[in-house]
Amino acid sequence: DIDTELRSEQVDTILSEITELDGTIILMGDFNLHPDDPIDMEILDRLIDAGLSNTCWELDCAEPNHIDQIWYRSGDALTLTLKSWDRPTHFVDAEGGDLSDHPPIVAVFGWESH
Repeated sequence: DIDTELRSEQVDTILSEITELDGTIILMGDFNLHPDDPIDMEILDRLIDAGLSNTCWELDCAEPNHIDQIWYRSGDALTLTLKSWDRPTHFVDAEGGDLSDHPPIVAVFGWESH
């Protein structure tokens, strides 16, 4: 379908940009790709093939099928160590309503320079 084609093209654009980068990468966004969907997972596998790791999957988080995702890759000069992944609930307006149609996700990294 057209949505899948467009998402695949968007991942192609991301991959063309990051292949030019030798360094450490943190990639975050609403990918609108569901890891539990085999077709979507084929697209996400291309990020894995580019050396990126999904923070949620690395830590066996409670929401592995989240469409908002944080991916990362260490570089020659900087090594990232994934410490935690969370979906905080305190990002709400004065009435307690969510600020977005998607709950936020957070990854915490340690790092070591070389």
